[in-house]
Amino acid sequence: MRENKIIFVSNHLYHKNTGGTIYNKKLIAFLKKNNYNITIKIIKCLSDITFSKEKIYILDGIVCQNIAELKLLIDFKIIIILHILPQFNEDNFENNSKISYSLLTTFILSQFRVIVPHAALNKIQAQNVMVINPGINQDLKIKSTYKKHPQKIIYIANFIPLKNQLFLIDVMADLKDLNLQIDCYGEILDTNYFNQFQDSLQKNKLNNITYKGVISHNTLLKKLIHYDLSCIFSKFETGPLAIIESIHCKVPILMTPVGNAPTLLKHQLQGILPDFNKETCGNYIRKLATCPLFYLQHIQSLNNYTVSTWENNFEPLKNWL
Repeated sequence: MRENKIIFVSNHLYHKNTGGTIYNKKLIAFLKKNNYNITIKIIKCLSDITFSKEKIYILDGIVCQNIAELKLLIDFKIIIILHILPQFNEDNFENNSKISYSLLTTFILSQFRVIVPHAALNKIQAQNVMVINPGINQDLKIKSTYKKHPQKIIYIANFIPLKNQLFLIDVMADLKDLNLQIDCYGEILDTNYFNQFQDSLQKNKLNNITYKGVISHNTLLKKLIHYDLSCIFSKFETGPLAIIESIHCKVPILMTPVGNAPTLLKHQLQGILPDFNKETCGNYIRKLATCPLFYLQHIQSLNNYTVSTWENNFEPLKNWL
């Protein structure tokens, strides 16, 4: 066991099945495998912890919401994982939240060592920032057989407005003539938003969109190869992890231009929408569903991008501990 004592700090979302939580748990597993002495603390606010200068603290950015609290930690050994950086992302992120997070992240970046969980956010250029991409499990199954066009679609996203499931409904309402089945998986983190989702399904009489609930990350990965297309129409993302995993499993993707989209476009991956326009998205899906060659191009483009394992991606972090 290594001498350095590490405290990993998060809140109640650590027990939810989110992309950030999966990232955090993979990081903790990596540290334990490499004999780091690590303890997990679940808190409501940073003042719940008595900090020690003898320990290293890795803080989930979700608990770093108060600049006044963070100012008290400047002299401690702190590493913060920033899963969300709105000021470096799309303009349609809610303005008030964007301004608030911009001030907060500017302070964090100026005072602490920071892990940024995606190369798409590499506009940040500072010695105290380490980009560590999400990875994939080594034992993932790879899709090898495909239909002429997609029929079964998976939408992996928790239910909050930023994940934009209502946009999915708006798009599919105009595509009822297509034989498409969409399965949605995710935690209900915003009950009001989920109720809007259910009401909109009934209003538009869309029986082909089904909420399949919450299942474990490993179970979800096993199901992935049974789908023909992996979609996410988020307003904001840092990954998204589900898309990265889909690419590795050779499941064609369709996503809004968020998160890692610029990197994927550089590798000539197909399935990145140019905008957030409903008609653009609807036309794209119709072409995928009716033009076998177009769908084949999406399948073939998956070979242009290689995803590394979690362990390989986390290896540079040892230099900070």
